[in-house]
Amino acid sequence: MTLIIITSAFLFAYSLLMLYYKIQWDVAEEVKLEKKFKPHFFTSIIVAARNEEENIEGLIKSLIEQDYPKNKFEIIIIDDHSEDRTAEIIKSFSQVKYVHASESDNPTSNSFKKQAIDLGLKHAKGDVIITTDADCVMCERWLRAMLQSYEQGDKKMLAGPVAFTKSKNWFQIFQGLDFMSMQGITVAVLESNKGAMCNGANLLYEQRAFKEVNGFEGIDKKASGDDMMLMHKIEQEYPGSLAYVKCRDAIVLTNGMPSLPTFLQQRIRWASKNKSLNDSKIKWVLAFVFLVNLTLLITLLSIAVQPALWFYIVILLIIKGIVEYFFVKDIALFFDRKEYLPYLFILQPLHIFYMVFVAILGLFSFYNWKGRRVQ
Repeated sequence: MTLIIITSAFLFAYSLLMLYYKIQWDVAEEVKLEKKFKPHFFTSIIVAARNEEENIEGLIKSLIEQDYPKNKFEIIIIDDHSEDRTAEIIKSFSQVKYVHASESDNPTSNSFKKQAIDLGLKHAKGDVIITTDADCVMCERWLRAMLQSYEQGDKKMLAGPVAFTKSKNWFQIFQGLDFMSMQGITVAVLESNKGAMCNGANLLYEQRAFKEVNGFEGIDKKASGDDMMLMHKIEQEYPGSLAYVKCRDAIVLTNGMPSLPTFLQQRIRWASKNKSLNDSKIKWVLAFVFLVNLTLLITLLSIAVQPALWFYIVILLIIKGIVEYFFVKDIALFFDRKEYLPYLFILQPLHIFYMVFVAILGLFSFYNWKGRRVQ
């Protein structure tokens, strides 16, 4: 029973945290795109691509078709030593500036994406920089939505919304729910000025701010973190300069991982940057969430030696499901994924195991990314 009491205490504290995040999500105002909005700043869209022959054409077409003045933005794609038809496809679009990663004068052995983005910035003419990923697509109003949020505010860096493509496959739904939760936490963290969170698939920042914090200097040896680590640097230099673009027109879509091995590799890659974060507030939250799931996992496994605890464990899982349903419900409505909500309860045991397993591997493991083994 001592284990049940400890787990219950952690779950109670977790419930309070989720309630706080729910309030912050509600407080964040949803932005509506104004039809009369006219952009003033030239924008450079930068994409690092490696072995993306299956996705890059879709991305380029969605960027070219943006409902945005053609003389107000440019598309720069850095080919990170692709070994497939990625370069050929990029070069077939005259509207895109093709850059090869070999042009970099500051090659690194471990931080390939930062190196590629840094190279793209050297070619960029825009006062405003937006990064996205080669496997993403967006609606034609995306660029206007991002720039409207920037021009009507006073922020140096904006995190845009990202969602996984809709699916009826339970594995894809599992990924979608997990990712929506992260998006909700991102909004809460930025709204409350309690840290820096974002996703490089939809990120806007001033080129001047990037230069004034010396870009990726100091974090350029870390394999991941071209988004959150940079955001933390900008937040340190310009406190209160971060925000989330809570606008449906600004949503970027990407695909979930097709298999369990690729999913684990992706999440280990994401988790690996946590140990290198300088943002202590985010580190404490991540550590706490890990402990919540660890105690729940130990409690679940304790059924093997104490079968009589099953009733208490079921109650704890139901409580966790209700808490997370309450938190995710409005986020799912924002991303038009309300049909995913019942799976919150069904997938609870799997999610708990995944949270513990990936967090541990992220601290100690290598991962494979685009045919590279990275630490």
